[in-house]
Amino acid sequence: MLSEYSEGELLRLLQLSAFQMFGVVRANDPSVADVDMQMVVSNLDAPVDCDSVYDNDTGNNLRCKYMRALAAHHIVGNTKGADAKAAVRRYYQFMEHANEHLSRTFSGYDLEAMCSGILFIGIATAGLFLLTKRSLGLFSFFASTANWPAVGMVVTYAASVASSSLIEEEHQYWYFWVQTMLVLRLVTSSSKGSLARTLLQMCLFRVARAWNQTGQKWAGELDIRHYLNTTYTREMWLLAIMAALWVNVWIYRLQIYLYPRPSRERITGPIGEVMRHSRPSTRTHKASAHLMAYRRDHELSERRKVVEESARRVVTLYTGVETTEQRMLVLGQRVLRALVAYASTCALVYHLDRNAGWEALGLDSSTWDIIRLCAPPDLANVARMVYMCTGVAGIAGTACAWWRARSGFDGQNPCEEQATLTQAAALDTLATITPLLMLLSRPHNIAVFALFTTIFALFDGRLVRLWALRGSWIQKAEREDHGRAGWRPTREITVFCLLNASFYVLGNSNSLASLDLSNAYAGVSRYNENLVGVLLFVANWAGPLWWAAAGLCVLSFRKPAAADRVITDALASAHLWQACALLLLSIVVTSLRTHLFIWSVFSPRYLYQIGWLVGFYTVSLTLGGIAWVTGFSLLSLK
Repeated sequence: MLSEYSEGELLRLLQLSAFQMFGVVRANDPSVADVDMQMVVSNLDAPVDCDSVYDNDTGNNLRCKYMRALAAHHIVGNTKGADAKAAVRRYYQFMEHANEHLSRTFSGYDLEAMCSGILFIGIATAGLFLLTKRSLGLFSFFASTANWPAVGMVVTYAASVASSSLIEEEHQYWYFWVQTMLVLRLVTSSSKGSLARTLLQMCLFRVARAWNQTGQKWAGELDIRHYLNTTYTREMWLLAIMAALWVNVWIYRLQIYLYPRPSRERITGPIGEVMRHSRPSTRTHKASAHLMAYRRDHELSERRKVVEESARRVVTLYTGVETTEQRMLVLGQRVLRALVAYASTCALVYHLDRNAGWEALGLDSSTWDIIRLCAPPDLANVARMVYMCTGVAGIAGTACAWWRARSGFDGQNPCEEQATLTQAAALDTLATITPLLMLLSRPHNIAVFALFTTIFALFDGRLVRLWALRGSWIQKAEREDHGRAGWRPTREITVFCLLNASFYVLGNSNSLASLDLSNAYAGVSRYNENLVGVLLFVANWAGPLWWAAAGLCVLSFRKPAAADRVITDALASAHLWQACALLLLSIVVTSLRTHLFIWSVFSPRYLYQIGWLVGFYTVSLTLGGIAWVTGFSLLSLK
């Protein structure tokens, strides 16, 4: 680019650049004195080795090199036939040294500390590898053809993590692998029902992909969000209302048929037994009157006990309530359903009032005031009501698990028309957090949770049948379709891909500009760093948190009798993935610390990686998983 300029013009450009850079050096280090041109002219012939004279003083070393460059430039301008290349070389020598010094000063890189951090991360990753190898048997894991897609996912991520394109467009990576897992499940389906459900999952996820255009290269492209917020605002609020209704109706039907009802085989023949014992005796006995009276009283007493027992069984048969624990369980289920429904209503009211959605729906102020009576008058209290309902619903779900464990209906018998304790509690957890995540999401993303719910339900035919038909939960009715030749990816791996992809489906990216701060103050009357930080995390990781609860349900479906072991193995595998990703990314940012995109691309991605590891996996999944496993261990000691 500079080849078209003459020697004099080139030296002038370099002089201006060096002057500006020396000004930055002096601003950064006030002890460096200014350059006096008279001193430069008076010492033109004095040979000075700046590196040897100012070996331990970087500021004066740079000043010396700048003066030597100016001296060489002065000689070229005042001496005919002087070597201009020597002056150019001195300018470049000064500017390269100044650039390195300023980059190191402004960035504050401590290479020794960075290498030590990589070492500690590597040790932790090795420990997780040994733990996972012991619990899962990694060699058998890699030997199974069903897990080869997961191996390919790890290899491709490791090969691409050093590229800025992956970081800027990482959502494309996860979208690709979600669709790949679903395509493999589709082509390896061995039943028509499984094939149809997988095909519908692919279609729904394609709609979810188009909901929010994220990333950096195509962030300006039109998406469904754009049309919902501009042209079809009324339709956006109708979709939000229908989505909330869809999720709550599905939860309601799930709650009705999910919990234990005494098997009819266990309470059979009560009427026949009553009639048999109610027949008058035709036997004749030749005994005294006293003996006959005693026998008649005894038969009446026994007959009365049989009738009472039979009546109790008839009531149990048609109401499903037999003991005090079961009555409390039914009450807890009803409280849980009511709290989830009311929390969803308050979440919708919050968004409609805050964003003037009732005007977009065409409601007048008087009608909206009537509707608004169902929630607290203050907008901040509406959000707090959702928080309170979520907390109380969690307590109600815990109480339901406790009463269910004490009632004797643990659901371990595969023939029982009920889910196991673990399955019911996992689905209760998913139902409880859904209204909270709707509250902290953007209004146009509320409908996405209905897509998530449908995609999740399609993993198990029982969940679909409970929605469409009046049926019951039969443990043997649904088994994982292993497909043809063992190539079918498991539900757990597919849900893991959906978990990571959902972060981008809701409009997030690896850029700090995509952080949603608007909902981080929902229900907060004054600034509180800790509370706002928690709400900010939940608002931006709403999709992964939802799919984490859905993954817990999928794990409980696979091995209901060993849920604690399955959850522990899954957590170890997920942490191994995140540890490997953090290790690779740490190596990349250390090696590319002087790269042009280190602060605009790699540094924000590293912050997001810390958020994933610390906030999501360590705090949310690990502590939640420990509480989950510990709680069920205590319930098993009932």
